[in-house]
Amino acid sequence: MRKICAYTEDTVETHFATNPNNSHRLFELHNLHLANTLASIDLFSHGTLQQSMVDSAMRIMGSPNNMLAISTEFFVGTHQRIPTLSRYRFNKNLQSLSPGSRADFATLCLSILLIQQMPTGKTTSVQSPLYVAVKNFINLLELSNDLSIDLAHCRVLVTFYEMGHGLHTAAYISIAASARTARALGLHRRIRHDVRVESDKLTLEEERRTWWAILIMDRFINLCNGDAVFVTDGSERTDPLPIEDLLWSEIPDPADLERLITAPPTLDTPFTITVGQMARECQISHLAGRVVRHVFDPTPDRNFNVEEGSQLERSLRAYLPLLADEELKIGKYCGAFGVCNRSVAFSLISSMTPSLRS
Repeated sequence: MRKICAYTEDTVETHFATNPNNSHRLFELHNLHLANTLASIDLFSHGTLQQSMVDSAMRIMGSPNNMLAISTEFFVGTHQRIPTLSRYRFNKNLQSLSPGSRADFATLCLSILLIQQMPTGKTTSVQSPLYVAVKNFINLLELSNDLSIDLAHCRVLVTFYEMGHGLHTAAYISIAASARTARALGLHRRIRHDVRVESDKLTLEEERRTWWAILIMDRFINLCNGDAVFVTDGSERTDPLPIEDLLWSEIPDPADLERLITAPPTLDTPFTITVGQMARECQISHLAGRVVRHVFDPTPDRNFNVEEGSQLERSLRAYLPLLADEELKIGKYCGAFGVCNRSVAFSLISSMTPSLRS
């Protein structure tokens, strides 16, 4: 909406879901001194680099209990808007959070801490010291060639943060970095059905969700920027969609999810069949990508463009009543509904004559 978001630079307000008495408690980031943090890191020693990053991240987090409270709120709040991270795997790693943890996991904790920042009403920059620290930690991980699924999650969360806070140029660049990180890990290949029987299903679903999240943001950012050049591949009709989000977030035993992950809905699942919130966003984002190409990179054949525009508009309008109903069930947020509405508007504009467009 092109408005300035108000955040403090040295505090994070978080509502601790596990303790109602602490619902308005402030987590103070007294130890966030970015210049001193980076100055103490030996960039040419992988072991020292890892340890220095973890030590600095632990000082920022304050304690494992603080991180537990913040991540608990993340999984019942923000995670529902971008449900890529495996809660089961994260909590398992969090139990052993210590100065000996991996730097990529420590950076993921900081990314969650960043995205959980809450407005306080003061007009200050969202490019806070914590934001700068997380971006620098991600760059240091890439510098050390330490690629992992946790690093991919860091990229995704930072891009989501930048999108949400109007950092349009940063988000435009970050989505490309997210896609490259995911491709380097081979996540773009996990989207297909040809999966080995012996593959870990929980890991497979997490990797698929991470790639879908990047694709969704890629389509949305390009829709906003008027850019027809995507950094993610186009989807196929038979590509598997994410499973039901609440099951993904809440079921503690991964074995209970294996059957669902093995036989997920696909992109061409009829809109009359109920799917999860993220799966619906995948379907709408696929159409939004078609709209972006149609509007900003049309073919020389005007008759084809008119026919394609009409077909896209009909498809999107068919989804609108369903998405409006789903938005009521979801609550205050339905990404698919917003993207669908914006795509309809663009498809209508594309059908106008040049004089009406202006």
